[in-house]
Amino acid sequence: MATRLYPHRGLNVGTGTFPTTEQDSETATMSLSLGLQTLSEGIGTYGALTPEYRSASTGANTSLQKAFIGFWSTAPLSADQTIGGAGETISINVADNESDLNANFRVNRAHVYVWRPSTGALVGDCCTVATTITGSPAEPTATAQYQVTEFSVDLSAVSALTGDVVIVELWSFFTQSNGFSRNVRVMLDGTVESTGENTVVTDHAAFFEFSQTLTFTNPETQLSHQSAVIFNTATVTPVAAVYNQSGAVFATSTSNPAVAAVSNQSMVVWYLGQTSSEAIISSLRAEVLTTEDDYTKRPRTFVVT
Repeated sequence: MATRLYPHRGLNVGTGTFPTTEQDSETATMSLSLGLQTLSEGIGTYGALTPEYRSASTGANTSLQKAFIGFWSTAPLSADQTIGGAGETISINVADNESDLNANFRVNRAHVYVWRPSTGALVGDCCTVATTITGSPAEPTATAQYQVTEFSVDLSAVSALTGDVVIVELWSFFTQSNGFSRNVRVMLDGTVESTGENTVVTDHAAFFEFSQTLTFTNPETQLSHQSAVIFNTATVTPVAAVYNQSGAVFATSTSNPAVAAVSNQSMVVWYLGQTSSEAIISSLRAEVLTTEDDYTKRPRTFVVT
């Protein structure tokens, strides 16, 4: 089963050490990245998001230009697994734009690799910008118009461990027809998925689709109608909704920030070990908000801030 991921704007919030610049052996001559050293949170589900536009001015020359568009990280892998291998691919779908057709700009390269945040090391390349692509990504057919660009790349096998992430870099290699500087753009996020090379779009949800099933750590949990539950998370920005419980323990001692909504509980023990954490609690007979509180003494209600 294919895994479709949506590149979103915003800083990567994963824990550990992440790359601070592109990892391909090629050297970028220009960048459309929102700061070349900004790693974005790339794993996400489809949603109604305001489109993000990345732009840059080309060099005023007719030499080969290598534009680094940005890089996005998935959430941590939830189990040891092999990324890529025989018959496995990644399909890229984005929308690009150029102020003049002589720019010859389009997104046409990708670098996919496994990264180990626990050690801050590149584990292995699934593909590089030099890897042969499938498809014919073409520049837009009209000026100042966003059009879909699609291509796919074969992925070599890389053995990943639990907690590793997959990072996707997007690039464009292009040569202008004459030596004038132009403005080139790429659209991300958005609310509408569109396919088909050179399809005209005004609101486009770009995506990366792996042909294989990838499993990631999911920081969101919803629990209901349990007789007891212990929810302990070490992930970043976890969200939990727990309700109609006879007993609940929610621990966020390694997370910052964390948000929990708990209701209709007969007992809740809330371990709050970080700042900038929020709890929404209602209809509770008792709650304990720090590890120093004696939760065996019931019934009572108190809040420790």
